[in-house]
Amino acid sequence: MSLSRRLRLVEPAKFAAKTIILEAASLAAGFRGSTPPGPSGLILTLHHVRPRPSEAFDPNGHLSVTPEFLDVTIAELAALGYEIIPIDALLQRLSAPDGRPFAVVTLDDGYRDNVVHALPVFERHAAPFTVFACTGFIRRTHSMWWETALALVRSQAQLALDFGEGAVLLPVTRDSERQRAFDMIGRAVMQGDEARAIAVLDAAARKAGIDPLSFVDAQILDESELQALARHPLATIGAHSVSHRAMARLSPAELYEEISVSRQVLTDLLGMAPSAFAFPYGHHAQAGPRDYRALRELGFTIGVTTVQARLTDADQKRLTALPRINLDGRWQKRRYIRGLVSGLAFKRG
Repeated sequence: MSLSRRLRLVEPAKFAAKTIILEAASLAAGFRGSTPPGPSGLILTLHHVRPRPSEAFDPNGHLSVTPEFLDVTIAELAALGYEIIPIDALLQRLSAPDGRPFAVVTLDDGYRDNVVHALPVFERHAAPFTVFACTGFIRRTHSMWWETALALVRSQAQLALDFGEGAVLLPVTRDSERQRAFDMIGRAVMQGDEARAIAVLDAAARKAGIDPLSFVDAQILDESELQALARHPLATIGAHSVSHRAMARLSPAELYEEISVSRQVLTDLLGMAPSAFAFPYGHHAQAGPRDYRALRELGFTIGVTTVQARLTDADQKRLTALPRINLDGRWQKRRYIRGLVSGLAFKRG
């Protein structure tokens, strides 16, 4: 069976399996009660908050939830008895738990829609939130490869890309072909030399008349907008590296530069050093013990990953490697919220 055929079979199967898990977890959470026994805290991960796109082909759709779903999520948390707290209050709640369930809401990258569409929801609920800003995006020095790749596969009839193993010619006239090309680009970025792969992608985009930084300009807060957001009483700004590369794959010098420069840029821009850092991508392959230690050494007190789990008592001793629960745009149904926040939809590993 061809690779493309296997991919067409595997992805729907994964989607169906995750849906079944969420349905079962949501049902079980309903039987168990509003909150599970044990530690009662969690951190939510979001990226975009914006209306649903009109395009049928949207490989980045998992990164977006609608303002309506965010509103429902916060309302459901309140109905379950959760208090939404600022991230700066997290240390106190972990070190001296009082039994009340709590949630921290975080949004990665620094998208403008976090202000346009998410902020009114947070204001309506008086809910604090944290935006983790990638300083290379804020300063317009780095592109977002997933947006560049999407524009490239949408705009061409075929792509010629060489990520170091020879040029590959890819047809991209059908959605299945576009998805295959997008996945190939993603593998080159995530499994090869990330900086080189992004440079190759950006060069291919420019050759096709696409400016990679145009998507950053259109979607990411600029410096003045981030400063304005930081002054909002509900908002906290955290760091999210400079280039949005996987920290675990960097040399020690690159790692320290990514963390320290991102912290200094935000300190200079906002007049206050950020205390929290979100690891780009953030799962085990992208962030590890060396990287957690580096955060502590460079002055951060909190680091968040994308390992999916509720907070536990043990997290008091691993404050720079905290898990989060992702709100995925592919599963925007109210009944799934209980399954997610219960922790029953996944296990920590």
